[in-house]
Amino acid sequence: MKTLNTTEPTQVPPFWTEEWLDAAIKELDIRALTPENRLAYEMTLSANALAIENEQKKVEEVKNQEKEVFVINLLQQTDFDSIKTATIAGVPTEFVEGVKQKLALDE
Repeated sequence: MKTLNTTEPTQVPPFWTEEWLDAAIKELDIRALTPENRLAYEMTLSANALAIENEQKKVEEVKNQEKEVFVINLLQQTDFDSIKTATIAGVPTEFVEGVKQKLALDE
């Protein structure tokens, strides 16, 4: 008998790569853990979440520093008011006022 449709051993069905299937398989794996292994898994998840949160804070701080430098340059090189400076820099006017106060303290 001749087979018309053959598949390679490494070929998987198209639905196998869907996200919901991966999530379901991971959930089943987690339920089969012993209490000690589950605790270790939860601690690893917590540590990873904390690391991600810290990295996001660092990225946010760098973005704020870049915005602050941009606002400082605008304030020093132009005579725009706070509203116009905030509009150009894409920051709130309170941020510009804070930078102005910081510059006044430095001088």
